[in-house]
Amino acid sequence: MKPIKNCLVFTILLLSFCALSVRGQISSTQDGPWITDNRWDSGMAPSSSNCVTPINILHTIRIAAGTDVDLTSCGVLHIVINGGVFQLGHNSTEGSLLELASGSTIQITNGAIVRYQGMQDGTQAIINIGGNEVWSGDDGNITGEGFLDESSVNGSLPVDLISFTGESDGGNYILKWSTASEVDNEGFVIEYSTDKEDFTKIGWVDGHGTINTTMNYRFSYELGHGQYYFRLKQVDFDGEYEYSPTISVSSDWDGKIYSYPNPTSGEIYLNGPEAQVYKVSFSDMSGNEIIPSASMSIEEIETNINSVIDQLPSGVYFLTLIDAKQKVVERILVN
Repeated sequence: MKPIKNCLVFTILLLSFCALSVRGQISSTQDGPWITDNRWDSGMAPSSSNCVTPINILHTIRIAAGTDVDLTSCGVLHIVINGGVFQLGHNSTEGSLLELASGSTIQITNGAIVRYQGMQDGTQAIINIGGNEVWSGDDGNITGEGFLDESSVNGSLPVDLISFTGESDGGNYILKWSTASEVDNEGFVIEYSTDKEDFTKIGWVDGHGTINTTMNYRFSYELGHGQYYFRLKQVDFDGEYEYSPTISVSSDWDGKIYSYPNPTSGEIYLNGPEAQVYKVSFSDMSGNEIIPSASMSIEEIETNINSVIDQLPSGVYFLTLIDAKQKVVERILVN
């Protein structure tokens, strides 16, 4: 009978191992508490007895005050908060805790949010990875794009971006953003795209290093009328960087004539009626004509300027356009 007993023991151990091994993936299906089974597509919440990776949070998933979700026995797990909200609570007496094993990660993407909500200061709403606290409620919300692993310093990202908006005033696009706090923030590269895929740098705004108060930023840039996409590339002093969410800003032609991009380091274009003919001059700050005065259409103006602009030294130039209704003087900065 001893061999049969040994076989049963082995079978039980094998089944136990399979039950605890990490399986498949799991996604949220609706808002609600983490520990509620019907909030997940598998019908079982992620837990020490239901180890799954990645864990995809697509909705508002909460770990309520007084709840400890301990997944350390599952080994390495990856949580992706994709457009959803991950919320930890804290009431007057109890906090909340998510515990993950060493090597685990949390990715925040596509406008997602990690946040604290409660009555206290947030110090007891905690995420631990490998026994180390990587985020707590008093670090502030993580919004848009972010990443937490064991290298995160108290969970705080270099910049806590709390808003990023854009508006147009004719061909002038105005971007505004605010940060709740900054850590070693050298500054922001501003980029734009016409197709949301290929982005071009159009400017730089200095950051405030390390600061724990709200800072407001503003950047404007001239482009033609249409729809454009903008994003920020936040850069640390050590060269590390991360991108903001992408925003879309559009404008209709307002009847004004203007050049774009301005400043420029290459070609330049004009926003205006293509069939109209203008008397045109293009000169430097001393009044020296770069292109002799002549009557041209918008397309001819662009062709003539772009044939010489890459040969010009950096500086300010003036483009004058005159028709029967108006005289427009565009100040163009060539980098």
